[in-house]
Amino acid sequence: HNTFNPVHFNVSKYRTKHGFLWYHAQALYFLLKNSRVAAEHNKLRDRLGLTGSRCLAIHIRHGDSCHDEFQNHRICLPLLSYIKAARRLERRYGRFDKIFLATDDQHVVAATKNFANEFDIVFQDIDRGFYDSNDHNGVDVRPDFNEVSRIREITSDIWAMGHCHALVGSFASSVAWVAYEFMVAHHGMFMPFESVDMAYGHSKNVGRFFENADEVS
Repeated sequence: HNTFNPVHFNVSKYRTKHGFLWYHAQALYFLLKNSRVAAEHNKLRDRLGLTGSRCLAIHIRHGDSCHDEFQNHRICLPLLSYIKAARRLERRYGRFDKIFLATDDQHVVAATKNFANEFDIVFQDIDRGFYDSNDHNGVDVRPDFNEVSRIREITSDIWAMGHCHALVGSFASSVAWVAYEFMVAHHGMFMPFESVDMAYGHSKNVGRFFENADEVS
C-alpha cells in the first residue's frame, strides 16, 4: 500500500495528456525512489564510482533471449555493437566518465577487457552463470528468478542505469526501456539513448500497451 494517487496507474487523463512514457516513468520513479532498498542501491553506485560522475549505461540482455523460440524478434548482439553506439553518443554529447554495464552474460563482462584502454567500464559483481540456462525456458517460467537476491540484482541495475546520463540497449528487453523511463523521470527530461534493435514504442514491446499510435510521447 502507498499514498500515490491510484489514478496514475490506470488509463487516465494524465496518461492521455502526457503519454505512456511520462506516465509510466513517473509511477516507476515514485516506487523506486521511496523503496526500502534505495539506500542499498545508492551504496552500490558509490562502490562503483558512479555517484557524482557522468556515466553512460549499457544494458545487454542475452541469456534465454538468444534462443527464445516464442519471442524471436529478440537478437543477441556482441558487446562491440553496443560500444559502437556508445562511441556515437560520445561524439555527439561529449565524454562520459564511466560506462555502467548491466548484463546477464558473463562472456560480455569478460569481453570488456578489450576496451579497457578506451572506457572505464564498471558492473555488479554477481554470478551471471545463473542466467545462462542454455535451454528454451525463459525467465517468465523459471521460479528461481523470483528469489529476492535475483530481484535485487535487477533492480540494482535499473537504479544504477537510471542515474546515468545516456543509455545504449536493446528495447526488445523490458529492462532496457524501464531503465530509460527511470532515467527520464530521475533527470526530469528526455536523455540521450540509442537502441540497437527496435524503437521504444515498437508493437513487440512497449507499443502493445498503447491505446493509439500517438501515445508514446
